[in-house]
Amino acid sequence: MRDYTKNTFWTKQDPVSNQRQYYINLNGIMVEVTKEVYYAMFNSYRKSLHQKELTTISLDSAYNGRSLHECFSVSSDPIQEIYKAYLKEIIWAKIKCLDETEKAIIVGIFYENKTEAEVGSCLGMSQQLIHYKKVKIIEKLKKDLTLILKEELDN
Repeated sequence: MRDYTKNTFWTKQDPVSNQRQYYINLNGIMVEVTKEVYYAMFNSYRKSLHQKELTTISLDSAYNGRSLHECFSVSSDPIQEIYKAYLKEIIWAKIKCLDETEKAIIVGIFYENKTEAEVGSCLGMSQQLIHYKKVKIIEKLKKDLTLILKEELDN
């Protein structure tokens, strides 16, 4: 789950250069970021809001073709669902530790469903370089995740 709220994202117009400046509020500290990073995070936040709206269960479910059983049914394997949620939290925590370019690549491709070429154009890089970096980032995340899960199993 993302820690973003509407108060995470700030912009202001620089009176001297007349350029828009982009800021992310991280634990009460305003950090200036590039336009690309700002929009990568902001679009991710907007997407999470949209997904939350889609999963909201309404009382008029009989009218939209879903039975109450479908709305309130639990997964056939709740342990598996808990495990998946735990893995998502670990992965997101590791993504937050990446540098800004790596975050923009991963968020753009996997959370905003952008192509490598689209992410590359936002970051001023070729599609081939984005692909190479994506593979390296995924390898790093897999290695970190493996170490974390191994430590968990040892405890």
